[in-house]
Amino acid sequence: FSISVATFFGVGRIRPAPGTLGSLAALPIGFIIMIAGGPIALLIAAIIATWLGATAAQIYGDKSGNKDDQSIVIDEVAGMW
Repeated sequence: FSISVATFFGVGRIRPAPGTLGSLAALPIGFIIMIAGGPIALLIAAIIATWLGATAAQIYGDKSGNKDDQSIVIDEVAGMW
């Protein structure tokens, strides 16, 4: 689960520019959340992505041995939302 969240379901493993691709992947999903639930739903999604993402990134970084692994893009997702 932590790998999926940290890499935003594998987007972070796509090369080159995983951070840019993570940001681009966040946009349509954020748009759907906004249309379905409005700005409050998007805010809640951003808070959840930040909270779960921090935990998942820590676990993923510990497993990979690289605390700043480029595959971790959940921070870009949370930031875009």
